[in-house]
Order: sequence, then structure tokens, then C-alpha cells
Amino acid sequence: MKPRIPAPVMVGLVLAAAAVLRADVAPSPLTTGGTNLTARTAPLSVEMKWEEVDLHPSPARQQVQAVFGMLNTGKENVSLEVGFPSNYGAKLQDFVATVNGVAAKAELKQSQTEGRKSQTVHWMCWNVEFPAGQETRIEVRYWVKPDRVFHYLWTQQLPPDLQARLWGYSTGYVLHTGAGWAGKIGKATVRIHYDATTQRSMVTRLRPQGWSFDAAAGTDTLVLSDLEPTEESDVAYDFRQVSSQEEEYQLLAAAMRAQRLDPWALQRTMIDVEGSRREKPGDEDYVAPAQLAEPERIRRALEILEYTVPPVGPSFVQADLSAGAAEVVRAAFERLARAYDAAGMKEKLAAVLPHYRSWVEEWLKGHAAVKGTGGYSGGEYARCEQEHAWIVERMGGK
Repeated sequence: MKPRIPAPVMVGLVLAAAAVLRADVAPSPLTTGGTNLTARTAPLSVEMKWEEVDLHPSPARQQVQAVFGMLNTGKENVSLEVGFPSNYGAKLQDFVATVNGVAAKAELKQSQTEGRKSQTVHWMCWNVEFPAGQETRIEVRYWVKPDRVFHYLWTQQLPPDLQARLWGYSTGYVLHTGAGWAGKIGKATVRIHYDATTQRSMVTRLRPQGWSFDAAAGTDTLVLSDLEPTEESDVAYDFRQVSSQEEEYQLLAAAMRAQRLDPWALQRTMIDVEGSRREKPGDEDYVAPAQLAEPERIRRALEILEYTVPPVGPSFVQADLSAGAAEVVRAAFERLARAYDAAGMKEKLAAVLPHYRSWVEEWLKGHAAVKGTGGYSGGEYARCEQEHAWIVERMGGK
């Protein structure tokens, strides 16, 4: 899988700091770090009967409103400090909390996660009185900035204007920290509200399973009942600023014609036309072939090949490319030359062959040490020798 930057996500209301129930002490966020909380870590009588979470994503911020119904099933009032943690370094912006409609005074605190790579968790903490036998309504509102993610090699060297459209944004909402309360979460409802800037068609990943999309309302809804929250129930999603494969192709093709793409992005442009070559339907990275008439598919594929190599495309310096990127270029040379030859396009073939020959000869020179050896490397060298012989033959044996 390609590199992934951990995304800042929002986390559900959890038990925090010096919680006092008579002589009993609940776990402190400054030692548990929030995300390490597991079910029944203290003999509490306060349950989370229900929660409703509304998420409004956009590239600039994700707005969050969460409401919790907390029930003290015990015979004694419970006074404790509760906390709402962020994910590691992401602070909760413009944080507001109310208890039964009354504003709470929340204080920022910090803790460190356990493990080899300790990270800082920011907490908003405040005191709550839970009357015996009564439900307490807690509401929080805040926003965080979604993280930028670039899962794939082809996105890493895109021009800045294309990065803004084709890099992903990642965010979500963590439910598993709610396991610190007594019992299970009775019912958790999470809604994602889309708008003109962030449409449902722009979402590239959404978990967990079980969402229901209302096209008229522009809302995804997830309902979980009798929830024993774990990390598997956490909400996470990625989205981009393009709504279709065709829109992505048009952006990349325009940049391709201006020679602004590296080999990996050029390969992605071809995938947008022809579909994935390695992945299969159902795989996370699978891309289906574009729904085009065959003549248009052929036209687009030929144009991409022409703009990947000279004389029409850029003259990449082989020594500056990774082995994988250099292979993308070589494969484009081969496909293009073979296509010209099969179609009898002699002038175009004559124009591309000298560039193709130079590329193959440079590769053979740089890999001379594997000539005659076995295994994959030796086989690749022998195949390139055969391709070189084909080029020379088409150039009249010179």
C-alpha cells in the first residue's frame, strides 16, 4: 500500500480525569491518553444511552456537533470531570460544551500516549454532576482541519494546482473512546452532511460498513445499537475535490498536454482510460475502464502514450528517475512504437524510434552487469536486447 499520513479525527465523549464516585476513582485522561480506554475500566454507574453526531466536512474544516444522553443508573449522584480528546496533535477549534443547556467551562489539558512513539493528546475537560436516576444531556461543538493525504505515487509530484484537487482529505469521528462508560452505548447515530463543496461522489473511502445515503437530503447515516465500541466501529473517510473518474482524467490530460506530469501521473492518466491492470474488481485500488466508445478509448490511449515520450512528450532524464518510473517510460515507448508499426504510421514511427533506441541503449548500458545472468534481472536484460534488435531492424539495420 502507498504512504498514508495519519489523519486528525474527532473522538467521542469519554470518561476523563479525577472522576469521583464516593471513594472510587475513575481513570485519568492524563495517564490513559483517551484512545487507550477500554470498556469497564472503573465501577461507574453512568451509561451513554444514546449519542447523535453530525459531521459537516469540507477541505478547510470539518464542523462537528455531538449530543450525548448520559444516564446515572445508580442511587447516588456522581460528580466527575469528563473530557473530550482530540486525535494526537490536532486541537479542537472553537470548542463549546453545554450540560443540560448550560454552558460548561472547558479547560485544555494534555496527555501522552503510551508506546515507543509517544504523542500528545489534547483534551477539553470540564466538571459534570450526574444526578442519580436521571438523564444528563451533554452537547459539544467544534471544528478541526482535515489532514491532507496522498496515498499513491502518482499524486506526490503533481503541480500545486492539481494537488489541491487530487490530493485527498481525511477525517472522521472516533467512537471507541466511549467504551470508558458503564455498559454499552445504547444507540449511536452518525450523520455526514454533504454540500456543493464536498459531495458524496467525492468520497473515496468510508468506514465502517452500514451507511445509508439519502440523495435528497445529501446525507450519509450510520446507526449502531447496543454498541460495545472498538476501533472497528470508528468513523473514517477520505474525500477529494473531484467527483468522477472523467473529471480526474480531464484535469490530468490538460496538465499532460502542457508537459506538467511525471511518469507516475502519466500512467494514472492511462488508468483513468483503460482501468486497472493489476487490481481486480473489489480491490480497494481498483479503477474500472472508462465508459467510452472504443474509438474514443483508443484515441485517448494513443494520445497519452504520445505525451509520455518524445518527440511529442517530455524528454525525461533516465538517471533522474526511479527504476519504476523509468519502466513506465520504456513501456510507453514500446506500446507506442508497436502501435505505429501495426497501423502502418511510418512517419510517426520514424520520429519516435531514435528516442526509443536511445532510451533502451542507456538502460542496457546501465544494467550490463546482469547480462547473461538468470532470474528476473537477467530476463529483463535479454528482453530489452530483443527490443533493441527490433528497433534497429525498423530503422533499416543502422
